[in-house]
Amino acid sequence: MPVMDKLIKILLADDHLLLRQGLREILQNNFRDIIVREAEDGEDTYHKVMNYKPDIVFLDINMPRKDGLEILKEIKSKVPQTVFVILTMHNNIHYYREAVEAGAKGFLLKTNALAEICECTKMLLAGENYLKGFDELNDIPEDFDKLTVREVKVLKGIIEGQSNRELGQNLFCSEKNIERIKTKMRKKLNLTSSYNSLLFWALRNKEYL
Repeated sequence: MPVMDKLIKILLADDHLLLRQGLREILQNNFRDIIVREAEDGEDTYHKVMNYKPDIVFLDINMPRKDGLEILKEIKSKVPQTVFVILTMHNNIHYYREAVEAGAKGFLLKTNALAEICECTKMLLAGENYLKGFDELNDIPEDFDKLTVREVKVLKGIIEGQSNRELGQNLFCSEKNIERIKTKMRKKLNLTSSYNSLLFWALRNKEYL
C-alpha cells in the first residue's frame, strides 16, 4: 500500500456507468495525487488489475462476464499489494463472509458508497480494514453458515419462481449445474429430495437471504 504522499492508483470495477462516474469525481476532488481508472465487466477488471496493479480496487459482485468474488479468488494471490473492497447492493452476511474469506479488506454498500468512499479509502491507505457495520451480523440461523453465495442466489431465484434455465442464465452456468447445486443444498440442509423442499426452506428463512 502507498503512503499518503505518493500517487494513489484506484480501479473502480462496476457495470453501472453513473455510479463509477460519481465515485470517480468524489475521489478526484478529495485526493490530490490520485489516478482513477474504470472497468465495466469482469474480464475487463481482471486484465486491468493485472496490467495496472492498482493500490485499491472497488469491486462490484454482480458484473457481466465474471462476478467480483470469482475475480477476487482468482487474482488476489497474484497481486498481493492490491487491496480489494467489495462494492455491492447486498447487505448480506453471506457476501460479507465469502468476501472476507477470499481476501477482501473492505465491504462497501452501494447505498452508502458516495458518502463513505473517502473514509474507506483513507482507512485502507492507513493499513486498516473497512468492514463498517457488519460486526453485529452474527445472529443468523446456524444452517446459513453452510451455504455459499451462489447457493444463496439459487435460493432467492427459487423464491422468485425462476426455472433452472433462468437460474443458469443469471449465474452463467448450465441447467445441470443448477440441479447439482440444488442437490448439494438439500444434503447440507438435511432436506428431503422432494421438488419443493428447497422452496419451503427458503420461504421459512426468507428474511436472512
